[in-house]
Amino acid sequence: SEADWLVGINASRALSIARKGGYSLGRVQTPTLAMVCRRYLENKNFSSVPYWRVNALVDKEGILLKAISTNSFDNEVSAQSALSTLRSQGRLTVSSLTRKEGTAPPPLLYDLTTLQKEANRKYGFSADKTLSIAQSLYEKKVATYPRTGSRYISEDVFEEVSAIFSMLGEGLTAPLNRHSVDNGKVTDHHAIIPTGEK
Repeated sequence: SEADWLVGINASRALSIARKGGYSLGRVQTPTLAMVCRRYLENKNFSSVPYWRVNALVDKEGILLKAISTNSFDNEVSAQSALSTLRSQGRLTVSSLTRKEGTAPPPLLYDLTTLQKEANRKYGFSADKTLSIAQSLYEKKVATYPRTGSRYISEDVFEEVSAIFSMLGEGLTAPLNRHSVDNGKVTDHHAIIPTGEK
């Protein structure tokens, strides 16, 4: 807009003349740069301070509840003291309860990165080991191309999924979910799925 241009050109010229250099200012640019600089200085001057919280695992009639103190403690002695007080009372009082109902979509299908992360988390496999196994399964024609960056399948692949389940001897007990079906999000290769070969 005209205001941006007037502020930018006039302020930039004034600063460049005053400081003998080429400087750029603007109505949006200058406050944004100030915010970035402020955050940089906050991070640069930050020093971490240890703190403690009390965690409790409570078994009430077979239902496990995890409680975490809302207050943090500056030292371990204070946290241990609070824990001792809690243990001596032998009970906890629930001060607030939040209940949320909702549905969560199923996870998307695997691409190579998510497969590697999951294999590492569940089995401790390195990324190279996971790739090697996935490549071997691909070469044996039991899994699709492993080096994909897509977590989606196309409509035509989705139409084959029911047959793939049948070939694997797995009967479908519920309708197939279409959460990972999107032609527009499939890159050169679709998500990693079984081929149905044994």
